[in-house]
Amino acid sequence: MPRALHRTLFKIALFGAISIGSAFVFASVYVVVFHLSLPPTDGAYGQPMSRVFADPLVRGVASAVALVSGVVFWPVFYFTLRDRRLVYCLPIVLGVVILEIVLVTFFIHALVAWPVSYFALVIALVGCWAAGVRPSTRHRCSECGYDLRGLPDSRCPECGHRPHPA
Repeated sequence: MPRALHRTLFKIALFGAISIGSAFVFASVYVVVFHLSLPPTDGAYGQPMSRVFADPLVRGVASAVALVSGVVFWPVFYFTLRDRRLVYCLPIVLGVVILEIVLVTFFIHALVAWPVSYFALVIALVGCWAAGVRPSTRHRCSECGYDLRGLPDSRCPECGHRPHPA
């Protein structure tokens, strides 16, 4: 299998895991914030969080919504962040969506928070994409991306590619 194809498949799998994992984080935050915003007259008011997450309906609906959301947004995550530094972009994306869920649930309405979180996610992803926080390609092999700093020879030890003289 060519190295470039291997790297692309790895990135697609990585972004799938990030997308689905993020969706489960968002669903968990939504359930917690929704539970905390319940009025005192609600029957579930004051129950411990362990009991809330043990409820099969809550767990089933939150898991189903998170899984579908993660799969739907998988390509969006991949195409907006594939050439970006995830160390900088993921905290921004997660922070924006979690902040939106908390603010909308407490100050507007809990049923509006989940749909609006999709809009916040798209805005955060596009913001990271537009900011252009890309990994540096300087001192990297143009074929395989291997870090060439500190090597005595200009030939890449990973793939054998020799860059053209400038």
